[in-house]
Amino acid sequence: MHSRLATGGFDGVVARAASGDNDAFAQLVEPLIPRLRGYLRGIGRDETDDLLDDVLLAVFRHLGAFRGDEASFRSWVFAIAHNQGVDHHRRRARRPEPVDPTGYEPPAPRSSTTAESLALDRVAEQEMLEVLAALPAAQRQVLLLRTVADLSVQQTAEVMGRSEGAVKLLQHRAVASLRRRIQGADDAS
Repeated sequence: MHSRLATGGFDGVVARAASGDNDAFAQLVEPLIPRLRGYLRGIGRDETDDLLDDVLLAVFRHLGAFRGDEASFRSWVFAIAHNQGVDHHRRRARRPEPVDPTGYEPPAPRSSTTAESLALDRVAEQEMLEVLAALPAAQRQVLLLRTVADLSVQQTAEVMGRSEGAVKLLQHRAVASLRRRIQGADDAS
């Protein structure tokens, strides 16, 4: 984000965005959108774009209360995404909706795409989502926050409301579980 926020500095861009400057808000959030979308998809949210809109709206509404640097901002945004995902899950649990199995959203096309490479990308993403879905929710969230959101252990702990030790343990267990699953798949081949 540094190079995009050079004019006026990070604090200046936050202040302008908080006062309603759409261009400044876009400077803050656009670099985070692919990671947010990946995180929301990874935690199993079917309506990724709708939930992403909710997250961005919450960020915009509460931006005036934000204090911190760029790393804190990213952590703060993912905390909002985490909370929005939890709230969404609770609302759906109260009123289940049918899931549309064709709601798959392919990754953004690469500059040089073939039908074969697109098909392989879709298969790989679907396999990744299935592997993540097999993990307990807390382990899945830790992996997504650490890898997709690129948050530190401390930031992940803050987002999830857990200790750093708990985050490290969840990450260790998730990686061990994935390793066993992958090794089991290799042994079956």
